[in-house]
Amino acid sequence: AVLHKRPGPQLLLQVCWDFHSPDGCARPLCKWRHTALDKWQISWLLLQRFVFGGVLSTFEDLGALSRAVRIAFADDASERLAAETPLVTATALRAAVVAL
Repeated sequence: AVLHKRPGPQLLLQVCWDFHSPDGCARPLCKWRHTALDKWQISWLLLQRFVFGGVLSTFEDLGALSRAVRIAFADDASERLAAETPLVTATALRAAVVAL
């Protein structure tokens, strides 16, 4: 699998949330992309699954959730947020995480 570097905001809207979750994707004909991602992309994707998908089993424990939040919203991740995520999604996810 190809590791995507700076793919733009569309990739993270096309990738399967479940594929990168602890249990993986069990859909035989999944309509979402199954592709390798880096640590920041996986953290962002799993946060989307947890917040927007309401899948509480996304993270094994609160420590894993905390690590994903720190990675996705780290100070040095601001450029990636701007370049790789749609603004409305980034804003909504940040607001949801702050509300937690």
